[in-house]
Amino acid sequence: MPIQILDDPFVLSAVLAALLPLLAAGILTGCIGGMIGIRAAGCAIALAFIIAHLSILGWPPLPPRSSLQKLVYIALIGLLLGIVLDFLIDRVPVRPVAVVWPGVILAWLGWQQLLGLELLDLARLVLLWFAGAFVFDRLLALRAAEIIAPTMALVAGIGMSAIAMIGNAASLSQLAAAAAAATGGFLLWNWPKQRYPFSMAALFGAASALFGVGATIVLFTRASSLALAILLGIFAASSMRARLPLADRPVWGPIAFGVAAAIPMLLAVTAAFFVALGSTD
Repeated sequence: MPIQILDDPFVLSAVLAALLPLLAAGILTGCIGGMIGIRAAGCAIALAFIIAHLSILGWPPLPPRSSLQKLVYIALIGLLLGIVLDFLIDRVPVRPVAVVWPGVILAWLGWQQLLGLELLDLARLVLLWFAGAFVFDRLLALRAAEIIAPTMALVAGIGMSAIAMIGNAASLSQLAAAAAAATGGFLLWNWPKQRYPFSMAALFGAASALFGVGATIVLFTRASSLALAILLGIFAASSMRARLPLADRPVWGPIAFGVAAAIPMLLAVTAAFFVALGSTD
């Protein structure tokens, strides 16, 4: 039975994505050393997602022809952007970059809708841009708060995977699960004691992969956009973090926040289920 489970491509890609950050973070830190090596450990999230993507869909052509093929390049460019920002952190304002970058992702993924100039398509793209800017902003605001930022990305990835699966978007469900698993592997290094910061490379790599997958689900599948909107509550939940039980405990605080963040995630998955049930009827 365990062997049969590992034969499932969905499970195999998630396990691969979770294990790679455990290996990559240690290797990067050991090979590079010093503060640069510690920051480099954050690259493990995007690298794990990229490798999982290649294991699921193979190596995409350049230039990529489909939105699924573009996602690996979005994660790679996001990682490189984060690495540059890590080196220029004191000289370049990061927040404007975090606002513009989701728009660039959307322009590349949804260029046909953008050029079509249909009001509904343009409104969808604008709302997605606002959502992406909000996600990046919340991750930036909380990246130094223990391991809260990667916890939000983990829970959001799990919810996104379930919503895509309910919406019959199996490949995107796998990729969302890979993004969640990659972030989870990074979190294992940082709990119960934080060893590596959630660097710009970690943030832009993870958030680019996650937002790219979410935008593709909205633009090109029948999965519930309402459910994905509810999923944004995970990032809004950060405002109540200080009021949670055990919030001041380094070990239990992140777990308490993870449980709180799971509430909007479960609501989003439930909404996706009922939307799918209604459309079937």
